[in-house]
Amino acid sequence: MAAGLSLGLGLGLMVGCSVTAKLYPVQTAPVSAPEPSAQPLVAELVFAGLGKSGTVTVPVAAGEVCRGPYSFMEPNPATLDKNTLSAAWDQVYGPGYYVAHVLGMYHAVTELRGSQGTILWMDFYRTPGEGRGSQILGVAKDNRSNLYKVVF
Repeated sequence: MAAGLSLGLGLGLMVGCSVTAKLYPVQTAPVSAPEPSAQPLVAELVFAGLGKSGTVTVPVAAGEVCRGPYSFMEPNPATLDKNTLSAAWDQVYGPGYYVAHVLGMYHAVTELRGSQGTILWMDFYRTPGEGRGSQILGVAKDNRSNLYKVVF
């Protein structure tokens, strides 16, 4: 619980606080699909309470905006292996990254839906450490085969 509280405090203390994250394309959809922008997507996260939950808004393409709630998950051995983005963590940060660094950590998950059918899944967590020694890292993947590195 202490790790979760410090993560929440690190992200935002008051209701309505927000932070921006950038989603950098790592893998793009096949050529037959509409080509994504080479520019990063910009996500806005608005916190509720101590930052343990809130909303995420990400403009994707052609005027479509994906929105949805996020919440932090307590480490739970019964559900840890069911993270649908575990392979994405390894693709973005290197083989074995998810098991070595994210598995068992208190981290945020979200599913965002857009008005034109895009679904964007995003995971992020704060690395261990104090102050500047700690980072918030993440990954995102959509239903159009695009994969992103999330940078706060």
